Amino acid sequence: MPHVAARLAPLIESGLVATTAVLNAEALYSARNPVEYEQLWEDRRVAYEYLPTNDEHLSIRHQQACRPSGGRPAVMSGGGRTEPG
Repeated sequence: MPHVAARLAPLIESGLVATTAVLNAEALYSARNPVEYEQLWEDRRVAYEYLPTNDEHLSIRHQQACRPSGGRPAVMSGGGRTEPG
């Protein structure tokens, strides 16, 4: 989506886009291997301002409890829960 990148890049470069522990965890969850994980982590660390939150509320046990069995976590779409395609 080049049109999205064209609009978002100047905001990121200006330091107007931030991340949190929860957003980092979600992004890093998509990594397919350890090398990609480290690259994503470094890219996010450099690109985004970090906003501290109550990071202790992010726990792997909570994430696992909210996750449907098998596959990736379900996502909210419209008014209900759907499995990713």
